[in-house]
Amino acid sequence: MLFKDKKRKLLAGLDLNDRQSQISYIYTDRDEPQTISSVSGQEQYNVPTVLCKRNEVNQWFYGREAVAQAQAGDGVLVEHILEHCYNGRGMEVDGQEFDPLELLALFVRRMVARLQSLTDGDKPDAMMITVEELDNRMIEVLNALANKLGLEPDKVFFQSHLESMYHFVIHQPEDIRRQQVVICDYGSECMKSYRLEMNRKTTPVVCYVEDKVYRDMPVGRIPEEEPYRDRACTRLDEQFTKVVNEICEGRIISTVYLIGEGFLGNWCRESLKILCRNRRVFQGNNLYSKGACYCLAERCVPTELSSGYVFLGRDKVKANVGMYFYRNGAEEYYPVIDAGVNWFEARHEWDILLEDENRIHFLVTPLNKRNKREFIMTLEGLPERAGGFSRIHLTVQFVSESRIGITAVDMGFGEFFDSNHTEWKEEIAWEE
Repeated sequence: MLFKDKKRKLLAGLDLNDRQSQISYIYTDRDEPQTISSVSGQEQYNVPTVLCKRNEVNQWFYGREAVAQAQAGDGVLVEHILEHCYNGRGMEVDGQEFDPLELLALFVRRMVARLQSLTDGDKPDAMMITVEELDNRMIEVLNALANKLGLEPDKVFFQSHLESMYHFVIHQPEDIRRQQVVICDYGSECMKSYRLEMNRKTTPVVCYVEDKVYRDMPVGRIPEEEPYRDRACTRLDEQFTKVVNEICEGRIISTVYLIGEGFLGNWCRESLKILCRNRRVFQGNNLYSKGACYCLAERCVPTELSSGYVFLGRDKVKANVGMYFYRNGAEEYYPVIDAGVNWFEARHEWDILLEDENRIHFLVTPLNKRNKREFIMTLEGLPERAGGFSRIHLTVQFVSESRIGITAVDMGFGEFFDSNHTEWKEEIAWEE
């Protein structure tokens, strides 16, 4: 569990995107996440990920207000902040150079302040940030962002949209997720589809998500003038009908979610008729931030879903890592890292005693039980000590989905032999 005490906690799920962002929250004693609207009394969940610096003064606006200020000519609109952070490029605003990470932190602080204003001033006790894709560079950016925000490292987490989708779906009623579930996301640069499939023959139930990008359907504005509007809507409807037929052909799909502002405009008429045949169809745009809240809530107060389901997405470790050791003369298996955790969170440190040898044996076992690999790490130059014992401090952590980094440090042996802190490093690459 994330917290040792059982006090009521406020958990935030932040969907951070280069175009639109949103924030949801859940208390540890509540069932459903709530999404913050940027406009009081309306379901305006998406907040443009932009800032506006007022002309010639150090005054900043965010989101919809930033857009309004810029359109009125009162300031400079700052866009693509997350993209600049990712690419490591500075940003020039009103003749000044700014660190994009500082600007992103300012934007997120405003989002959190809006949340606090609607939760009686409660500050989030933990936060899950979900982004479209996670890679090494994005994790670096998010870690740096968390540091700028002053968030405790063990109280902030990251996950992809794929995993947020998974957590949202498994927390829905059984009749919604009885068969495969599809999400069509038309809110970024182009249409994307995510299809969640569950293998109910396994214990726990193993869940996978298949995703696909349809680059021939870029997100664009539908003309308001006739007959251009009608032609554009018909063309979009025909393209989406092809997507729907491709996704649904030969599959039993119980539920479809249509998310993203690209679905606004009442254009998907014929395609919607096909989707609604023996399926439930929902439309909205706060699925990812809610899924982030559900995942964070499970970390704090685990339910039966935590033990009953496991998600194996791209960011998940798909192999068990362990080693054999001797206890009272008998060989035993020591688990180091278990499959199913995020690779960027997979880390384990511990000490071992080596007796009359300089080799450490590791075993990597993929979930499919095939291609097991034994890896031997040799500590060249390890001193020979009287009694034959050396204490070694080991650190094992994943450096990507399929590469494991191992660090060994010579710690000597108690008061008898000083440590020389010699360090050895190795990497293991494995395939499923």
